[in-house]
Amino acid sequence: MVKRFKILVSIIKRMPKSVIGLMASLLSPSFLFYCYKTDSVDSVDNIIVNNTGLNSFTTLSEGGDIMYLSYDKTGKPIKVTHLKRFGNDLPTVLPFYDKTNPNSLITKERIWLENWISGKPLDPLKSDEIKHAIDWLVDFQDKTRGASMTRSDVQSEVSYIKGNLVKIPDVNKPEYVKWIDDYQEYMEGLRIVKTAEHGDFWQGNILVDHSKERINVIDWQYYKESGNPFFDFIFFIVNILLLGGGIEEFSSNLNEGGRLSHITKEMNRKINNYFGFELNLEILIRYVILRFIIRRQLESGPHDKTVMMFKKLINTQ
Repeated sequence: MVKRFKILVSIIKRMPKSVIGLMASLLSPSFLFYCYKTDSVDSVDNIIVNNTGLNSFTTLSEGGDIMYLSYDKTGKPIKVTHLKRFGNDLPTVLPFYDKTNPNSLITKERIWLENWISGKPLDPLKSDEIKHAIDWLVDFQDKTRGASMTRSDVQSEVSYIKGNLVKIPDVNKPEYVKWIDDYQEYMEGLRIVKTAEHGDFWQGNILVDHSKERINVIDWQYYKESGNPFFDFIFFIVNILLLGGGIEEFSSNLNEGGRLSHITKEMNRKINNYFGFELNLEILIRYVILRFIIRRQLESGPHDKTVMMFKKLINTQ
Protein backbone atom coordinates (compact mmCIF):
# COMPACT_ATOMS: atom_id res chain seq x y z
CA MET A 1 0.00 0.00 0.00
CA VAL A 2 2.82 2.42 0.93
CA LYS A 3 4.57 1.65 -2.36
CA ARG A 4 1.40 2.36 -4.35
CA PHE A 5 0.93 5.62 -2.48
CA LYS A 6 4.49 6.71 -3.31
CA ILE A 7 3.91 5.89 -6.97
CA LEU A 8 0.70 7.95 -6.95
CA VAL A 9 2.49 10.91 -5.34
CA SER A 10 5.28 10.63 -7.91
CA ILE A 11 2.75 10.74 -10.76
CA ILE A 12 0.96 13.75 -9.29
CA LYS A 13 4.26 15.64 -8.90
CA ARG A 14 4.91 15.27 -12.64
CA MET A 15 1.49 16.65 -13.59
CA PRO A 16 1.07 20.28 -14.71
CA LYS A 17 -0.45 22.51 -12.03
CA SER A 18 -3.45 23.19 -14.25
CA VAL A 19 -4.25 19.47 -14.38
CA ILE A 20 -3.84 19.08 -10.62
CA GLY A 21 -6.17 22.04 -10.07
CA LEU A 22 -8.78 20.56 -12.38
CA MET A 23 -8.60 17.17 -10.65
CA ALA A 24 -8.90 18.80 -7.24
CA SER A 25 -11.96 20.79 -8.29
CA LEU A 26 -13.63 17.69 -9.73
CA LEU A 27 -12.72 15.12 -7.07
CA SER A 28 -12.15 17.02 -3.83
CA PRO A 29 -15.19 18.17 -1.86
CA SER A 30 -15.31 21.74 -0.51
CA PHE A 31 -16.67 22.55 2.92
CA LEU A 32 -17.44 25.89 4.55
CA PHE A 33 -17.68 25.86 8.36
CA TYR A 34 -19.21 28.63 10.46
CA CYS A 35 -18.26 28.48 14.14
CA TYR A 36 -19.90 30.64 16.81
CA LYS A 37 -19.04 31.02 20.48
CA THR A 38 -22.61 32.05 21.26
CA ASP A 39 -26.00 31.48 19.72
CA SER A 40 -26.30 33.23 16.36
CA VAL A 41 -29.68 34.51 15.22
CA ASP A 42 -28.67 34.77 11.57
CA SER A 43 -26.19 32.73 9.55
CA VAL A 44 -23.85 34.42 7.09
CA ASP A 45 -26.09 33.18 4.29
CA ASN A 46 -29.15 34.78 5.87
CA ILE A 47 -27.34 38.07 6.45
CA ILE A 48 -26.34 38.21 2.78
CA VAL A 49 -29.83 37.34 1.53
CA ASN A 50 -31.40 39.95 3.84
CA ASN A 51 -29.00 42.67 2.67
CA THR A 52 -29.12 41.92 -1.05
CA GLY A 53 -32.71 40.77 -1.40
CA LEU A 54 -31.36 38.00 -3.64
CA ASN A 55 -31.84 34.34 -2.77
CA SER A 56 -29.43 32.76 -5.29
CA PHE A 57 -25.68 32.98 -4.84
CA THR A 58 -22.42 31.18 -5.53
CA THR A 59 -19.65 30.89 -2.95
CA LEU A 60 -16.06 31.25 -4.19
CA SER A 61 -12.73 31.03 -2.37
CA GLU A 62 -10.36 33.99 -2.75
CA GLY A 63 -7.37 33.02 -0.63
CA GLY A 64 -7.85 35.03 2.55
CA ASP A 65 -11.44 35.93 1.69
CA ILE A 66 -14.66 34.22 0.69
CA MET A 67 -16.72 35.81 -2.06
CA TYR A 68 -20.46 35.44 -2.51
CA LEU A 69 -21.80 36.25 -5.97
CA SER A 70 -25.56 36.95 -5.80
CA TYR A 71 -27.84 36.57 -8.84
CA ASP A 72 -31.28 37.82 -9.78
CA LYS A 73 -34.07 35.52 -11.01
CA THR A 74 -32.66 35.54 -14.56
CA GLY A 75 -29.23 34.37 -13.41
CA LYS A 76 -27.61 37.78 -13.88
CA PRO A 77 -24.96 38.67 -11.25
CA ILE A 78 -26.03 41.73 -9.25
CA LYS A 79 -24.13 41.92 -5.94
CA VAL A 80 -20.81 40.70 -4.53
CA THR A 81 -20.22 40.09 -0.83
CA HIS A 82 -16.70 39.71 0.55
CA LEU A 83 -16.10 37.91 3.84
CA LYS A 84 -12.73 37.74 5.58
CA ARG A 85 -12.09 34.21 6.81
CA PHE A 86 -11.02 35.30 10.26
CA GLY A 87 -12.57 37.94 12.46
CA ASN A 88 -15.04 38.63 15.19
CA ASP A 89 -18.56 39.99 14.99
CA LEU A 90 -20.67 39.94 11.84
CA PRO A 91 -22.93 42.98 11.38
CA THR A 92 -26.53 42.42 10.37
CA VAL A 93 -26.39 45.50 8.11
CA LEU A 94 -23.53 45.20 5.63
CA PRO A 95 -21.40 48.26 4.75
CA PHE A 96 -21.30 49.07 1.03
CA TYR A 97 -18.12 49.72 -0.96
CA ASP A 98 -18.25 51.33 -4.41
CA LYS A 99 -15.10 49.99 -6.08
CA THR A 100 -15.55 52.33 -9.09
CA ASN A 101 -15.44 55.45 -6.91
CA PRO A 102 -12.04 57.00 -6.15
CA ASN A 103 -13.40 58.61 -2.99
CA SER A 104 -14.68 55.34 -1.54
CA LEU A 105 -12.21 53.72 0.84
CA ILE A 106 -11.99 49.95 1.20
CA THR A 107 -13.97 49.01 4.24
CA LYS A 108 -12.12 47.69 7.28
CA GLU A 109 -15.10 45.59 8.25
CA ARG A 110 -14.92 41.82 8.20
CA ILE A 111 -17.71 41.63 5.62
CA TRP A 112 -18.88 44.14 3.03
CA LEU A 113 -21.06 44.45 -0.05
CA GLU A 114 -20.30 45.66 -3.59
CA ASN A 115 -22.19 46.01 -6.83
CA TRP A 116 -21.29 43.54 -9.56
CA ILE A 117 -19.25 45.40 -12.19
CA SER A 118 -19.94 44.19 -15.71
CA GLY A 119 -17.25 43.77 -18.32
CA LYS A 120 -14.11 41.74 -18.97
CA PRO A 121 -10.48 42.70 -18.31
CA LEU A 122 -8.91 44.73 -21.10
CA ASP A 123 -7.15 42.65 -23.77
CA PRO A 124 -3.53 43.89 -24.14
CA LEU A 125 -3.53 42.75 -27.77
CA LYS A 126 -6.59 44.75 -28.86
CA SER A 127 -5.68 48.26 -29.93
CA ASP A 128 -9.27 49.54 -29.81
CA GLU A 129 -9.60 48.58 -26.13
CA ILE A 130 -6.24 50.18 -25.35
CA LYS A 131 -7.40 53.38 -27.09
CA HIS A 132 -10.55 53.50 -24.94
CA ALA A 133 -8.47 53.03 -21.77
CA ILE A 134 -6.11 55.88 -22.67
CA ASP A 135 -9.09 58.09 -23.55
CA TRP A 136 -10.58 57.32 -20.14
CA LEU A 137 -7.32 58.23 -18.39
CA VAL A 138 -6.99 61.47 -20.37
CA ASP A 139 -10.53 62.45 -19.35
CA PHE A 140 -9.83 61.48 -15.73
CA GLN A 141 -6.72 63.66 -15.61
CA ASP A 142 -8.42 66.59 -17.35
CA LYS A 143 -11.06 66.56 -14.62
CA THR A 144 -8.52 66.42 -11.79
CA ARG A 145 -5.85 68.87 -12.96
CA GLY A 146 -4.36 70.83 -10.08
CA ALA A 147 -1.35 72.94 -9.22
CA SER A 148 1.96 72.88 -11.03
CA MET A 149 4.41 70.14 -10.07
CA THR A 150 7.25 71.87 -8.24
CA ARG A 151 10.87 70.98 -7.53
CA SER A 152 9.76 70.24 -3.99
CA ASP A 153 7.21 67.70 -5.30
CA VAL A 154 9.88 66.00 -7.38
CA GLN A 155 12.30 65.98 -4.43
CA SER A 156 9.63 64.29 -2.29
CA GLU A 157 9.26 61.52 -4.89
CA VAL A 158 13.01 61.06 -5.13
CA SER A 159 13.44 60.98 -1.34
CA TYR A 160 10.71 58.35 -1.07
CA ILE A 161 12.39 56.09 -3.64
CA LYS A 162 15.90 56.45 -2.24
CA GLY A 163 14.73 56.10 1.34
CA ASN A 164 12.99 52.82 0.60
CA LEU A 165 15.64 51.33 -1.71
CA VAL A 166 17.82 50.76 1.35
CA LYS A 167 15.10 48.43 2.69
CA ILE A 168 15.43 46.20 -0.39
CA PRO A 169 19.12 45.15 -0.60
CA ASP A 170 18.98 43.46 -4.02
CA VAL A 171 17.59 46.66 -5.57
CA ASN A 172 19.69 49.12 -3.59
CA LYS A 173 22.37 49.39 -6.24
CA PRO A 174 24.31 52.42 -7.56
CA GLU A 175 22.87 52.06 -11.07
CA TYR A 176 19.31 52.25 -9.74
CA VAL A 177 20.13 55.27 -7.60
CA LYS A 178 21.52 56.84 -10.80
CA TRP A 179 18.17 56.14 -12.51
CA ILE A 180 16.43 58.21 -9.85
CA ASP A 181 18.98 61.01 -10.19
CA ASP A 182 18.31 61.03 -13.94
CA TYR A 183 14.58 61.12 -13.24
CA GLN A 184 14.95 64.11 -10.94
CA GLU A 185 16.99 66.04 -13.49
CA TYR A 186 14.46 65.22 -16.22
CA MET A 187 11.42 66.21 -14.15
CA GLU A 188 12.93 69.48 -12.97
CA GLY A 189 13.23 70.53 -16.60
CA LEU A 190 9.51 70.09 -17.29
CA ARG A 191 6.49 72.27 -16.68
CA ILE A 192 3.57 70.01 -15.84
CA VAL A 193 0.61 70.06 -13.49
CA LYS A 194 -0.31 67.50 -10.87
CA THR A 195 -3.38 65.32 -11.35
CA ALA A 196 -5.13 62.59 -9.43
CA GLU A 197 -3.59 59.13 -9.66
CA HIS A 198 -5.49 55.87 -9.86
CA GLY A 199 -2.27 54.20 -8.75
CA ASP A 200 -2.94 50.73 -10.16
CA PHE A 201 -4.01 51.44 -13.73
CA TRP A 202 -3.43 48.15 -15.52
CA GLN A 203 -5.60 45.86 -17.62
CA GLY A 204 -6.77 43.76 -14.67
CA ASN A 205 -8.47 46.83 -13.18
CA ILE A 206 -9.93 48.01 -16.48
CA LEU A 207 -13.17 46.23 -17.38
CA VAL A 208 -14.43 46.62 -20.93
CA ASP A 209 -18.23 46.52 -21.18
CA HIS A 210 -18.96 46.05 -24.87
CA SER A 211 -22.72 45.95 -24.31
CA LYS A 212 -22.66 49.57 -23.11
CA GLU A 213 -19.56 50.61 -25.07
CA ARG A 214 -17.72 51.86 -22.02
CA ILE A 215 -15.02 50.84 -19.58
CA ASN A 216 -15.21 50.57 -15.80
CA VAL A 217 -12.06 51.22 -13.79
CA ILE A 218 -12.03 49.47 -10.42
CA ASP A 219 -9.90 49.01 -7.28
CA TRP A 220 -8.91 52.48 -6.11
CA GLN A 221 -6.93 51.56 -2.99
CA TYR A 222 -3.85 53.43 -4.23
CA TYR A 223 -5.75 56.54 -5.29
CA LYS A 224 -4.08 59.91 -4.77
CA GLU A 225 -6.01 63.15 -5.07
CA SER A 226 -2.88 64.97 -6.20
CA GLY A 227 -0.04 63.05 -7.79
CA ASN A 228 2.29 62.47 -10.72
CA PRO A 229 0.50 62.72 -14.11
CA PHE A 230 2.97 60.32 -15.75
CA PHE A 231 2.63 57.39 -13.36
CA ASP A 232 -0.70 55.91 -14.52
CA PHE A 233 0.19 56.25 -18.22
CA ILE A 234 3.62 54.66 -17.86
CA PHE A 235 2.40 51.91 -15.54
CA PHE A 236 -0.26 51.10 -18.13
CA ILE A 237 2.32 50.90 -20.95
CA VAL A 238 4.62 48.66 -18.88
CA ASN A 239 1.84 46.20 -18.08
CA ILE A 240 0.49 46.11 -21.63
CA LEU A 241 3.93 45.21 -22.98
CA LEU A 242 4.68 42.75 -20.16
CA LEU A 243 1.46 40.77 -20.44
CA GLY A 244 1.23 41.14 -24.18
CA GLY A 245 4.77 40.06 -25.03
CA GLY A 246 6.63 39.11 -21.85
CA ILE A 247 9.98 40.22 -20.46
CA GLU A 248 11.90 38.74 -23.39
CA GLU A 249 10.09 40.95 -25.91
CA PHE A 250 9.69 44.02 -23.69
CA SER A 251 12.57 46.11 -25.07
CA SER A 252 11.90 45.31 -28.73
CA ASN A 253 8.20 46.12 -28.33
CA LEU A 254 8.98 49.31 -26.44
CA ASN A 255 11.31 50.43 -29.24
CA GLU A 256 8.57 49.69 -31.79
CA GLY A 257 10.53 46.83 -33.34
CA GLY A 258 8.61 43.88 -31.93
CA ARG A 259 5.36 42.20 -32.80
CA LEU A 260 3.46 44.69 -30.61
CA SER A 261 5.09 47.67 -32.31
CA HIS A 262 1.76 48.85 -33.77
CA ILE A 263 0.24 48.98 -30.29
CA THR A 264 3.30 50.70 -28.79
CA LYS A 265 3.33 53.28 -31.56
CA GLU A 266 -0.35 54.11 -31.05
CA MET A 267 0.00 54.37 -27.26
CA ASN A 268 3.02 56.67 -27.59
CA ARG A 269 1.26 58.84 -30.15
CA LYS A 270 -1.85 59.37 -28.03
CA ILE A 271 0.04 59.98 -24.79
CA ASN A 272 2.59 62.34 -26.38
CA ASN A 273 -0.25 64.28 -28.02
CA TYR A 274 -1.96 64.64 -24.67
CA PHE A 275 1.11 66.06 -22.94
CA GLY A 276 2.20 68.10 -25.95
CA PHE A 277 5.74 66.73 -26.10
CA GLU A 278 7.54 63.41 -26.51
CA LEU A 279 8.03 61.64 -23.20
CA ASN A 280 11.40 60.14 -22.29
CA LEU A 281 10.08 56.62 -21.78
CA GLU A 282 13.44 55.19 -20.73
CA ILE A 283 13.70 57.51 -17.73
CA LEU A 284 10.01 57.36 -16.78
CA ILE A 285 9.72 53.57 -17.07
CA ARG A 286 12.72 53.08 -14.78
CA TYR A 287 11.17 55.42 -12.20
CA VAL A 288 7.77 53.70 -12.37
CA ILE A 289 9.24 50.19 -12.08
CA LEU A 290 11.32 51.09 -9.02
CA ARG A 291 8.40 52.87 -7.36
CA PHE A 292 6.15 49.88 -7.99
CA ILE A 293 8.69 47.32 -6.74
CA ILE A 294 9.09 49.26 -3.49
CA ARG A 295 5.33 49.43 -2.91
CA ARG A 296 4.68 45.83 -3.80
CA GLN A 297 7.59 44.30 -1.90
CA LEU A 298 6.91 46.28 1.26
CA GLU A 299 3.32 45.00 1.10
CA SER A 300 3.77 41.42 -0.14
CA GLY A 301 7.40 40.49 0.47
CA PRO A 302 10.33 39.62 -1.83
CA HIS A 303 8.90 36.28 -2.99
CA ASP A 304 5.73 37.78 -4.48
CA LYS A 305 5.49 36.68 -8.13
CA THR A 306 4.85 40.19 -9.41
CA VAL A 307 7.80 41.56 -7.46
CA MET A 308 10.08 38.91 -8.92
CA MET A 309 8.81 39.58 -12.45
CA PHE A 310 9.45 43.32 -12.18
CA LYS A 311 12.91 42.71 -10.73
CA LYS A 312 13.72 40.59 -13.77
CA LEU A 313 12.43 43.43 -15.93
CA ILE A 314 14.75 46.06 -14.44
CA ASN A 315 17.71 43.83 -15.24
CA THR A 316 16.84 44.23 -18.92
CA GLN A 317 16.73 48.03 -18.81
